[in-house]
Amino acid sequence: MILKTFALLGLLFGVQAVASDAYDPYLSLMGFKLEETDLYKIQEKLGNSSIQQSMAMNGPHYAICYFLNKNNATIFFESGVMGGKQHQLLAYTVKSGIEKADGCTSLLSSENNIHLGELGLGKEINVVKKSLPQPVEDIPGYGYLHKHFYRKPFSKKDIERSGVKDMANAFWSVSIFIEIFENQGTVNGYKVSKQTSW
Repeated sequence: MILKTFALLGLLFGVQAVASDAYDPYLSLMGFKLEETDLYKIQEKLGNSSIQQSMAMNGPHYAICYFLNKNNATIFFESGVMGGKQHQLLAYTVKSGIEKADGCTSLLSSENNIHLGELGLGKEINVVKKSLPQPVEDIPGYGYLHKHFYRKPFSKKDIERSGVKDMANAFWSVSIFIEIFENQGTVNGYKVSKQTSW
C-alpha cells in the first residue's frame, strides 16, 4: 500500500520536483550546499569564524562570515530556527564594497570561487536577470527577487518515519529565494535561501 501511495504521490508532484532541478546551480556556494551542511562544517573547512546570533522576525538568526580579499567582498553563511542545534545552512549572502566586519575570517584568493553561472559580483544586472529562473520581481530601491515554491513527495522512509496517515499531507513544502542587490546597473551582492518544512 505504501509503495502504491508513493508512486501516486510521484505522479502528482513529480513535475514540480523535477522542475526544481533547474535551481541546483544556485544552491551550492564554494562547495557548501544549502540544507546539506552546517555552520560547524564550514568553520572546519574555511577556518574558525565566530557564530554571530541576532533576532529576526521569525526567531534567532545565526551567521558566520568570511572576507574575500581578492573580491573585496564578504560572504555570510546563515542559519535559523529551522536549522536546528547544528545550525544547518539555510542561506548565504555575498556582498561587495562593505568593510570587513569584526569576527570575519579572511580567505585566500584560491578560495574565492563565488560565481553561480551568470550570477556574480560586478556582472551586468540585465544579463543576470535574463539568466535567472523567471519571473524576476523588481523591488525598487532594493534590487530583484525570484521566488519558487514546490512540493516534494515523501520517500518511503519518510512515510514510515513520520507515521503519516493522510497521504494528502505526505510531502515536503520547499521554498527557494534568489535575491540580487544592484548598484549602478551591476550586481553588488546576492542572497540565496532554501527552506524545507512539513
